[in-house]
Amino acid sequence: MGTLYPAEENPRFLTPVLIVAMLQGLLLWWVISSGDAAGWPGNDMVWRGTLLPFGVLIAPLLYGLAPWAGRRRAWFIVASIAALLLAANRQHAAHAAAPGGTAWSTDPASPPYVLIQVLLLFHAVPFLQGYLRTGRWRPSYPSLFLDAWQNALRLALAAVFTIVFMLLLWLCAQLFDMIGLPFIRVLLDDVAGFPPLLACPAFGIGFLLVGSAERLLAALRQQVLALLKWLLPIATLVLVAFSLALALRAPALWAEQQHVIRAVWLLWLAIVTVYLYNAAYQDGSIDSPYPPLLGRLLAWSAPLLLLLSGMAAYDLWIRIDAYGLTEARYWAALVAIVTLAYSLGYAIAGVRAGRWMNAVGRTNIGVALALIALLCGSLLPLTCPDRLVARSQALRLAQSDGSAGPEDFMRLRFDLGGYGYDELHRLAGDAHTAAGIRTGARLALAVDNGRDRYQFRYTTVPSVRTTLAGFPANTTIDADLSARIIALLPNAPVRHRAGQRAASPASMHIDNNAGDATTADICTDTIPCPVLFVDLDGDGQPEALAFLPDEAAVFQRGEHGWNKLGQTDWRHRAQPPHRRTGAELLQLLRGGDYKVVEPRWKALQFGAGRLDLWLPERAEPAGRGRTRTD
Repeated sequence: MGTLYPAEENPRFLTPVLIVAMLQGLLLWWVISSGDAAGWPGNDMVWRGTLLPFGVLIAPLLYGLAPWAGRRRAWFIVASIAALLLAANRQHAAHAAAPGGTAWSTDPASPPYVLIQVLLLFHAVPFLQGYLRTGRWRPSYPSLFLDAWQNALRLALAAVFTIVFMLLLWLCAQLFDMIGLPFIRVLLDDVAGFPPLLACPAFGIGFLLVGSAERLLAALRQQVLALLKWLLPIATLVLVAFSLALALRAPALWAEQQHVIRAVWLLWLAIVTVYLYNAAYQDGSIDSPYPPLLGRLLAWSAPLLLLLSGMAAYDLWIRIDAYGLTEARYWAALVAIVTLAYSLGYAIAGVRAGRWMNAVGRTNIGVALALIALLCGSLLPLTCPDRLVARSQALRLAQSDGSAGPEDFMRLRFDLGGYGYDELHRLAGDAHTAAGIRTGARLALAVDNGRDRYQFRYTTVPSVRTTLAGFPANTTIDADLSARIIALLPNAPVRHRAGQRAASPASMHIDNNAGDATTADICTDTIPCPVLFVDLDGDGQPEALAFLPDEAAVFQRGEHGWNKLGQTDWRHRAQPPHRRTGAELLQLLRGGDYKVVEPRWKALQFGAGRLDLWLPERAEPAGRGRTRTD
């Protein structure tokens, strides 16, 4: 296709790039070192959060547009983007810190926020390069594809160059330190901001050196894509096999009301498959990247992407509607929207006649522009993630049945910056909010220090109403043990809004901490917590094993009452491997299918020390009156 930068647009820009690299290093050194010395601007969270992300991102932007440094419109574009980045950074930094918040929870230059800007510039710069080259805002897909890959490879190789450069400096510092000359190590380890002062020029030089080897970049790109495209048949096989298995298992999952599929894995599969389709399609110049039969099978399988991304998006919508928006769900929603758009475009491309996946190029351009718009919206004050999350969590409290625990108030107080703090003020003064929520909001606002958040005990959650069942049957559980067991239970069972249906069994958990559905099958309003009394240490006095939703707690009676010794996972079962349910546990306890099993191997003691051998246990036959060795 020829060079990306024609001769008249490729002046000698070594000096401008080096000047920018030095200025970038000085800016980062100034902000970091002044913060270490408690001086301005490093000690001002607003200015620190404004300048640090700007200093990291503005230099790569200038490097990408450097071939057109002689054009006025290029400088106008850079100035406009710089102003937008500074304004967005200042807006975010001004609301990142809540009064009394800790440093780890109020970082004005938080990585997720910087990642939004990185993704925005990475997708926008190829369009800007195409405009500066041709004067048209609608570039052809081949040129956009080549620009995006060239930028990615140059940035990656420049980062590798910088890392190796810093490793050499560190090695030099260690060598000089060994002979009593520690000045290099002191500069690198103890002088705040000194490493960026050296790393920024190294990155700029690496970017220039990589750019001078355009043929090498083209060969590297072609080699990488040639390898990746042969992973598409494997990904498609996984996609088809999973879709068929899901279709066969769906009736059983519906009947068992199990939530066994996590949306995060479906999204990963869909995203990886999308990128592998791109590796095969490349810039669209290859009519058929695969043998005819294989190519048709891969194209016809593309609509299955729409199935996976649709399932993930539906489950995510269910969870946001039930539990509100969180930072993780915001990112998941962004990924789900983009994946759904890709899947729809690729499904259409797969079923259309003509050249293999001919509509992929138009889909990629459309989705890239949509993603740029979404990321720009994430930087605006009214639609930034922290504001949306804080508003969603506050609405969840205001529209709930009046039940909220300490963590609900403390999340708004300290975890969501100034936006969460403002929402607490709104809840505290909203006459339409439940009285208990208003009181909790006022008490949460009175917590002055983030380190005291775990001492906040206010809750509107009603006490757990559950009973305990002793085993062997009808064994008495005294008040002291009952109180200790009840204290280990969660505040309340999981609720759903009125009229809300549980997520379908074919739906997925986007939140890995949401818990397994089987954890609610004991210790509920209708099913008691089983407590087994059995002598575990052979002293003639029984210990108590309280089987809770997630674990079994072991108690021993002492002079001053019952004491908790430890806990274990009673749900895990090794033979066959699966998660034991509460129904299986109750069946074993009611049938007396348990006993204490002595270990086959004894431990050794040397003096006051103990040597555990960790030798395999002997298998015991299963049967009535016996316990299985799993």
